[in-house]
Amino acid sequence: MKTTLKIFTLTVAIFAFSNISFGQNSAQATANSSVRIIQPIAISKTKDMNFGVLIANSGGYTVTLNVTGDDLRTAPAGVALTGVTTYQDTPALASFTITGEPNTSFAIGLPSSISLSNGTASMTVNAFSSSLGATSTIDATEGKATLNVGATLAVGAKQASGLYTSTFDVTVNYN
Repeated sequence: MKTTLKIFTLTVAIFAFSNISFGQNSAQATANSSVRIIQPIAISKTKDMNFGVLIANSGGYTVTLNVTGDDLRTAPAGVALTGVTTYQDTPALASFTITGEPNTSFAIGLPSSISLSNGTASMTVNAFSSSLGATSTIDATEGKATLNVGATLAVGAKQASGLYTSTFDVTVNYN
């Protein structure tokens, strides 16, 4: 009888522990996972920025290359902007082609200012502006956008003669 009681007690204990370990409820859900790969955004220069030919004067002045409006180049009253003397002197906005995923928004980064130099003298270019604003969208059909960039050049009083040059970076990033 003792043996039967021991077996009975042991059986009850095993079932009690089994009931506790298997007595919990559980649930399961399934989720989908996906990714869409898009082509990288790229930018390439199609034309350099050129303020053209300017004449030094005793007071200094600014010249702006405009991304909007009818006048490409403007200066304050009293400043005469010269005509073109060679192909290299033709005033022009910087121009870029942006390619990437069609119908995708991107941001445009322009410099705050740069310095043009002829080796010994310099001038500041600032107030950079974009024909597309601060953000734009890549064309849904062609997968590209054209960006024109203008800026303002500060010509100093009695600015030294010479060819002034520099480079600047334009960045584009998907939003």
